[in-house]
Amino acid sequence: MAVGGVALSQYELLFGLALVVPTAALVATIVFRKRGLPPRRPADSDHYITRSDFDRALEALRCEFGHSLDSAQNDGQKRRNNW
Repeated sequence: MAVGGVALSQYELLFGLALVVPTAALVATIVFRKRGLPPRRPADSDHYITRSDFDRALEALRCEFGHSLDSAQNDGQKRRNNW
């Protein structure tokens, strides 16, 4: 049987692909997820910084920044005194 000069058998391959490709993609997605994607967050807290570690690091950064500012001010004063 011809529709518009094209036999229906020519559409069988395209119709089959139109059904098979999305189905295969859906199955692959389901299988991939069921086999174990890594969790979005690790179960153990070893990968996270604790509050006390964060506070300690922040205080060290503030102290280092303060030393840097003191050093820059002292260098500036020395230069002004030399002029």
